[in-house]
Amino acid sequence: VVLHFQMFGAITGFVFSLFNWQMPLGIDWLYLILLGIFTQLGQVNLTRSFQSENAAKVSIIQYSGIIYALIFGWFLFGETHGWLEVAGIALVIGGVLLNILFSNRLMIDKS
Repeated sequence: VVLHFQMFGAITGFVFSLFNWQMPLGIDWLYLILLGIFTQLGQVNLTRSFQSENAAKVSIIQYSGIIYALIFGWFLFGETHGWLEVAGIALVIGGVLLNILFSNRLMIDKS
């Protein structure tokens, strides 16, 4: 799984940079190296979590990435979102929270 993730990312990155390639300069190399290291660590740990825990529980937690992406995008890149995007994000997060609540309730009822 980890190998396929990296291969797909490399091929996709190559295709999208074919006509827009710019040689990294100076600090860009450090950013690229750190990006590769943290991506690899994240993928390895994500794969381990799916192997050692119930996949349904782990996959729900992945949706918390939406919140991190919003926060980083807003503070670091100055991104703004319209009300439709915010409503869509709220629906996804609400669905995840409802899933967690009802899953826990079903587990308690089965006990």
